[in-house]
Amino acid sequence: STSHGHPATLESCLSYKKGMEHLQGGNVQVASDCISKSLHACQNDPLVYNEMGVVLYKMRRYEEAQRYFLRAIQLSPGALESGEAWEYCVFNYGHTLRR
Repeated sequence: STSHGHPATLESCLSYKKGMEHLQGGNVQVASDCISKSLHACQNDPLVYNEMGVVLYKMRRYEEAQRYFLRAIQLSPGALESGEAWEYCVFNYGHTLRR
């Protein structure tokens, strides 16, 4: 399931994993396609929104990336208070503001 308990399909999980692999391999366009598919199935999962923001940032689409990072933060209850796992969403968002 997603981080908020919504059922995630195996296909959406595989799309997310493939997207991460392509992103690490530098194939940003394919990563974008894979993560977009995952985003469609996991509309309330902040991890997917964060990764889509990373993809858009790498594509130099900074304003779009900001929207995805903000959505990831909004979907993460207590993200700003707890720090921990969601620090990187806030960090990524801040990075886009510098562009």
